[in-house]
Amino acid sequence: SGSEHPEEALKFINLLNTDPYVGTLIRHGIEGEHYTAVGENQIDRTMGGTLPPDKNGYDYTFGWQFGTPFNQKWDISYPENIAELFQEYNDKSVTAKHNGFMFDTATAETVIASVTNVVAQYGPALESGMVDPEEKIPEFLKQLKENGVDELLNEISSQIKDQK
Repeated sequence: SGSEHPEEALKFINLLNTDPYVGTLIRHGIEGEHYTAVGENQIDRTMGGTLPPDKNGYDYTFGWQFGTPFNQKWDISYPENIAELFQEYNDKSVTAKHNGFMFDTATAETVIASVTNVVAQYGPALESGMVDPEEKIPEFLKQLKENGVDELLNEISSQIKDQK
């Protein structure tokens, strides 16, 4: 949305997610320079063993960073049927019962502010290891309790239970 050319940016994103050539180009580079094609759906980023993988200079093997890997060629290190294996895996996924839950903060704004302040006070030092956790974690937990974290958790639980 912040692009100087938002329409063109969106066109590119659409191509990245729908065009196999563009997806493979962004993921693996230029055929003949960064990889060789192997069959219809795979590439060899070693160029048939003539290019050490660490000298490739380009390849983003995983592919999920750019568009969808399901319209791109896969590295030969993956089984030929990798797309089918992923589809089987995805078909077995279970949607969490609370998927889409939105906590209504109106009933807990004061408690949220208090708990947020406690986290802001203790969080950075605890997260970076700047304080003794044996001393500060009990203090942190005590402050959370004193500032209503249990009340907040109960309200969240209540709203989740009421969700159908």
